[in-house]
Amino acid sequence: MKIQIFPMDDRFWDIAKKIRNGSTAIEETKRTFIDFWFTNAIERIIKVEKEIISSELSKDLFTKAKYYGFSDKI
Repeated sequence: MKIQIFPMDDRFWDIAKKIRNGSTAIEETKRTFIDFWFTNAIERIIKVEKEIISSELSKDLFTKAKYYGFSDKI
């Protein structure tokens, strides 16, 4: 899969895929020149996503997921 580095509206989805597959926010900032603030935000969202997938949804995890913008619908 070729990952876009040119400014396109779906580039953030490509960055999320890379982070899901082991890349880091710092690596993605260096690769794409997108500000670390954005790549770090994507990385934090992916970490919460993985936590939701791998854990039982407790009240604390639900609150954390809502804070990061996750919907309460499947």
